[in-house]
Amino acid sequence: MNTETSAPVPFNPARSKFTCLAVALVVVAAVAERAWLLFSTPLVPGINGAYYLIQTRALIEQGKLGIPDLPLTFWVDASLAKIIQLCSGAPLESSILLSVKLEDAILPALIALPMFALVRRWSARVGAGLWLPTCAALAAACGAPALMVVGELGKNSLGLVWLAALLWRLHVWLEEPKMLNAALVVAFLALLGLTHIGVFGWALALAGLTMMVALWRCEPLMRRKLLLWLLIGGTASSLAAGLVLWKFDPARVHRLTNAITHPLTFLGNNQGKRGQPKQRPAGQNDFHPQPSNDNVSRDFRPPGQGNPMDQFEGLRWAFSAAFLTVAIGALAMVWYRRHKLSAGDIAVVTGCALGLIVLGGPWVTGDKVIRFVLIACVPATAITAFALAQLPLPQLRNTIMALIVFAIVGAGIRHLKQGGQPVITLAAADELRSLTNDISAPKKTLIVARHGLEWWTAWFLHTHIAHADALKDSDWQDYQQIFFLRQKAGMLMPLGPRPGNGQLPPDRGGRGFAGGPPHRGNVPPPGGPPGGGPMGEPAIPDNAEFTHDGECFTLARVNSPIGR
Repeated sequence: MNTETSAPVPFNPARSKFTCLAVALVVVAAVAERAWLLFSTPLVPGINGAYYLIQTRALIEQGKLGIPDLPLTFWVDASLAKIIQLCSGAPLESSILLSVKLEDAILPALIALPMFALVRRWSARVGAGLWLPTCAALAAACGAPALMVVGELGKNSLGLVWLAALLWRLHVWLEEPKMLNAALVVAFLALLGLTHIGVFGWALALAGLTMMVALWRCEPLMRRKLLLWLLIGGTASSLAAGLVLWKFDPARVHRLTNAITHPLTFLGNNQGKRGQPKQRPAGQNDFHPQPSNDNVSRDFRPPGQGNPMDQFEGLRWAFSAAFLTVAIGALAMVWYRRHKLSAGDIAVVTGCALGLIVLGGPWVTGDKVIRFVLIACVPATAITAFALAQLPLPQLRNTIMALIVFAIVGAGIRHLKQGGQPVITLAAADELRSLTNDISAPKKTLIVARHGLEWWTAWFLHTHIAHADALKDSDWQDYQQIFFLRQKAGMLMPLGPRPGNGQLPPDRGGRGFAGGPPHRGNVPPPGGPPGGGPMGEPAIPDNAEFTHDGECFTLARVNSPIGR
């Protein structure tokens, strides 16, 4: 190990103040950008924005989540909502709305802190100053990948904070193998296990690869310490997974286990096949079983237009090329400077690079691409900054880093101009809220709606919700009323083209949905594909009784199982 590169940087009070100022400005900028997107609309941006509202309300009112999920984000939202309600006297739902927005504006922005701290360790050792860590923090907290999912993927965003912190503390621990440093690594793994299963899986992969390299490179005495804490960390991860399996969301743990045991199949397949019945998760109490919210509906598109998720997936080759380039470049730099780098440098950078190659390559397909890209940006940002820090020409490395950050942050600023994009317009939200008059017993009512709309339905109407392909014959005995909700106008397209008047285009058959008579169409038997129509809207069965036909929505009661 080279003592010059691994020695800690002497404390300098003046530089320390400047460092705190730099990272604080990045955090403030990230919070301001996220807050603009969240508070520029009275709703919540994204297809899944209202999901966090209904889960938080269920946790407060019933003491448990309405839909099985990892609980940490909702614990934070619920705790903050109760504090807001107690301090302000505001209604519960207003407090929940504010708490969800505040949490998503502030906590994910804190990714700047561990990213800055990790890159600062590499930058300081080569005398590169604060430019590289500041740029890395900006890219992680204010870049387009972070801003595009504001309100949409709150659990994912918080999980990325823990992932960046895990990589930072892994590096610290490998170079200073103290008990506190090891305990922090285990703590961040546990937090990940309670926050987001996808980021947790990535963390296990990156940490595992890092530890393999560290065990290979370190001395025998250090190897014994690493093996001991590897056992402790594995036990903590197993306990976190067991807690989730037992109490919160067994389906996600089963999916992670399947990914570990059958990695090639997992990387190449969708999480759920279109048109196939989804297995009902156990333990739901407030909402009806439905396909997992981890899947962004592939039917969420206007006819004649491209699915925004398909458009994003169409860029996967570009992202894969970028990740592979970064990974290969970092590995080449590790090899070139292997005699001057510390064991911690080699282990963390090599582990992240190998993880990018395995999990960020073009062989990852299906509906997990977008989430993998978002997660991969964290290790990719870190090792890009590491590779640039090793360049001997300061002007060259600073210029390259500036260009990278300009592209990423510039794309994020362009996204800010659109403001927060919920999945429905304000007019549609008002009409949906007015449907409470048609629901006599919300807790005994089930409403079938498309993905994205079902969350707002549950939030405004306090009913159980389902997708058409999750219905069973027994539902007509379990609920007093079952309604089909079909949207004809007032739909927005997060991450995609935004129609100026919120109107849906004509159906494929030429039937108009901006007005006129309600659409009827046979829904296949339960377990089959959902009813056809724009944006994956469920077709209303022939035996339905229409109770509402407004500008944006058609609501129809179905009194007997479909097809009877």
